[in-house]
Amino acid sequence: MILFGRKVYHLGLQELKEDTCSSCGSRETVVSLFQQYFHILWVPIFPTKKRGAAQCLNCRMVTKEAAFSINQKQVIRYLKSKYKTPAWCFMGVAIFFILLLIKYI
Repeated sequence: MILFGRKVYHLGLQELKEDTCSSCGSRETVVSLFQQYFHILWVPIFPTKKRGAAQCLNCRMVTKEAAFSINQKQVIRYLKSKYKTPAWCFMGVAIFFILLLIKYI
């Protein structure tokens, strides 16, 4: 039984028509943005970082953010500015402070 760890949440995606896949040469690529967060007992405590990945819709090859092309880097920067960290990712911290307030009041 896993009591703590990291999980990811899909924030958003954008299609790229001008990028070609290095594996199959297809021009159907999707860039996705994920929010990674730390959890204890499946309750999100705090977010750690946003990560990106690109996937070819034809051959399903996934490219991590470190190996992105110039177009993919521009799109992931845009997605990171567009999608903010969800408030529920801080739920564990909020619960902790509420319990702390209840204890000292």
